[in-house]
Amino acid sequence: MANEVALNSLVPPAEYLIYPEDDLKHPRALFIYKNEERGYKEIVAKYFDPETKLYYNDDSKKKLYTKQVGLIVQAACVYGLRTAYHLSCLGILVELGKTLIGGQKKTLSERIVRELVKMVKSPLYGIAIVVISLSSVIFSPFKGTYVYTARKLIAKIEYNFNIDGESELYAARCFQPYQLKDKNNRTFLEGAAKSAMKTAKYRHKHCDPCNNFGRTLDKDIPYRSAILTQTNIDYALNLPTASPAA
Repeated sequence: MANEVALNSLVPPAEYLIYPEDDLKHPRALFIYKNEERGYKEIVAKYFDPETKLYYNDDSKKKLYTKQVGLIVQAACVYGLRTAYHLSCLGILVELGKTLIGGQKKTLSERIVRELVKMVKSPLYGIAIVVISLSSVIFSPFKGTYVYTARKLIAKIEYNFNIDGESELYAARCFQPYQLKDKNNRTFLEGAAKSAMKTAKYRHKHCDPCNNFGRTLDKDIPYRSAILTQTNIDYALNLPTASPAA
C-alpha cells in the first residue's frame, strides 16, 4: 500500500524534499520503493518547481547539458522538417482530404487557419529552442543552474506549440513536466511510487546514452538518482518506503 503521508498532496512534506548544495532554490522530491525481487531500495528524486508545483525528470546538470548540446541539432532538424511540411501546403491538402472523408470536429476554414498558424510558428519556435539550447551550452559552465531554466523555457515553448491538441511535435519530450492530472484523472503524486518504479526498471533494462556511457544499470545495483549525494541517500534510506501497485 502506498505511503499516504508522502503521496497525499501535490506538495510533498518537508521530510521528502532535499536541497542540492548548488541549487538551493529548487528542491528534489524523494520517492522511495523497495525492490522486492532484489531486496534493496530504489531512490528516485524528481526536480520540483515550487513556483509552478510541477515535477520534472531527475536529470543531473551533466545529463541536461548533454541533452541540450544534442538538442541544438535535433530541434533544427525536427522544426526544419515541420516548416518544410507546412510551407509545401501538404497540411492543407491533408485537411481537404479529411473534409471529403467527413467526421471532423472543426470546420475546414478553422483547420486551414490552424495550418497557416503552424506554418509561422514552426520556424519561430524551432529557432527559439535552438537559441535557448545554444545559450545554455555557452553559459551553463559559468552558472550551472541555467540548464534547469533552459529546460523549463524549452518545455513551455513546445507545450505552447502543441496546445491545440490536434498533433504532437516535440524535439525534447523528456523536458516536459509531469502533468498534475493524467489521462486517468490521477494526480502525479498518486502515481509517484509507480513512476519511481518505472524509472528504476527502465535503467536496469535499457541503455541511456546520457548516463553511464550508454550502459544499462546492473540488476544488483540499486537505482539512485544522479543528483543525490551519499548524505541524501543515507537520509532517504531511513524514510518510509512506498510499495507501488502493479
